[in-house]
Amino acid sequence: MNNEETNEILKQILKWVKLQGIEGLRMKARDKNLFGDLKDILAYHHSNGEKSSRDLAKIAGVSHGTIQTLWKKWVDAGIAEPTEKYGGGRCKRLFKLDELGLELPKK
Repeated sequence: MNNEETNEILKQILKWVKLQGIEGLRMKARDKNLFGDLKDILAYHHSNGEKSSRDLAKIAGVSHGTIQTLWKKWVDAGIAEPTEKYGGGRCKRLFKLDELGLELPKK
């Protein structure tokens, strides 16, 4: 087998692994109740690692304590990670909403 054939096989394997992973991820988001309402979804969407919990609280219409609680829940579930830039004090989402089977709420 040459490199081109190997690369094509690896691309096919990656496609199927991603598909399987996304389905598992969507089930996890539903089963673990990671998003209680549309405000949670909005907060997750805007969790880019740059915005503070207070910034996100204003965007989502919740308290900054709620944002911190959500961040912890999402990090524990493996769908977000603390940012190193701010000493772990901010959080960044790891997936797009559509990958989780969610849609951005319309204002």
